Amino acid sequence: MKPLWNKLQHAPRFKEEINAWVAEGIISESQAQELMRRYELDVPPPWYMQSGWLLRGIGLLVVAAGILLLIAENWQHLPVVVQMLIGLLPLAASYTIAWREDAKGRTQQAELAMLFGTLLLGVNIWLQAQIFHISAYYPDGLLWWIIGALPVIFWFGNKILHFLFTALACVWLGIQFEYEQFSLWAIPIVGLLCYMEYRKPNAWTLVACIALGLWFFLGLLIYEVRHFRQGNWGEFNIAVMFAAAYPLLFLLIFQRIKPNYGERAAWLLEALAMLFIAGLFFVLTFEGPLQELVRSSAGASLPITVWGMTVVALAFAAFTVVQNKGLLPYVAAFLLMLICYLIPSLALSHEEGRSISADTYLILMNTGFVLFAVAQIVSAIAITQQKGSFMSGIFFLMVWLLGRYIALVEDYVTTAIMFIAFGAGIYYLSSWWDKRLNAQSGK
Repeated sequence: MKPLWNKLQHAPRFKEEINAWVAEGIISESQAQELMRRYELDVPPPWYMQSGWLLRGIGLLVVAAGILLLIAENWQHLPVVVQMLIGLLPLAASYTIAWREDAKGRTQQAELAMLFGTLLLGVNIWLQAQIFHISAYYPDGLLWWIIGALPVIFWFGNKILHFLFTALACVWLGIQFEYEQFSLWAIPIVGLLCYMEYRKPNAWTLVACIALGLWFFLGLLIYEVRHFRQGNWGEFNIAVMFAAAYPLLFLLIFQRIKPNYGERAAWLLEALAMLFIAGLFFVLTFEGPLQELVRSSAGASLPITVWGMTVVALAFAAFTVVQNKGLLPYVAAFLLMLICYLIPSLALSHEEGRSISADTYLILMNTGFVLFAVAQIVSAIAITQQKGSFMSGIFFLMVWLLGRYIALVEDYVTTAIMFIAFGAGIYYLSSWWDKRLNAQSGK
């Protein structure tokens, strides 16, 4: 789906512009009709893009607020049955209206009623608990609200509900961090919400699903470290590998579904994730962070959660590398990630007589980072012809060069050689890019 389509879909000003083109003889009537059809200008926009629906919704909310104020003033004097019905009757009415409107084929009205009913479901969970003085673990209220909303989201495919309840699931998972708990309900909930994203792709709900997946794995990691091993989930080696594994896992999975999204949204998500991974690896090309990584990793082992994410990433890489050669940068990032942990893990404590020097590890990490940047450039030139990836690789190389200058500020000979070598290399790569692009365009 193109970004231009997203901007012009249902746009009234674009419809007026097309009519003006017809009047001026720029395009024909048949071309105008094709444009109208292509950008869905000949059908009414969905309810959430219509000002009339918005104004009606605001009016209903104001009326509802007034009724709630009257009820609140007399709440304590109402019988328990009346208190229950005040919450349950609007809920039942909303669901009934939604099913009736859907049966008549009026999808927009059904979605609006179901949206209202699903929000009322959460209100009733807390209202009925307050009426009967039910005391329970408070995140369970969010859990049952999410469970109650899932069938509605699945049936109607409402993007607003999908986004809201994916965000609510993030809140529910985050609340459990304080207690270092992890609910098994998270597995089917996260799975269903991500499957719904796969069925009906949308950039906003995808961002929510990315956050949900991050919270899911982080909650699992916290629970695992707290209950099955000594140590802290925030230890440097665990944090580094977790921070590298999750965005890389997302990138590899995203490669298989990104054609379903707009080009701009797909590029932005990939660029941000790759920039984060590159920044993380760049930090490890300096001696201080490397020493901390080696110190915290020597003789230690990673939690199963992090290894599981790494293994799944490897599986996706192996499964797709044959079909999509543009995965070269991601495979390079994956290999660099393994270096981050495997090398210091093999560097056992000094008492056991086996260790590696910081200089050796610095050479490995710097070489790995350069190869990672070069993989971006080579993939862009030889395979994808994406200038954004090409410039990203050049940017990573320039940042790495600046970092070496800072680290070797007193070693003028070494830095001079590096500047000359990489200046010439960038010039050659730019010439290679131009030749490849000209060859593709037939010049």
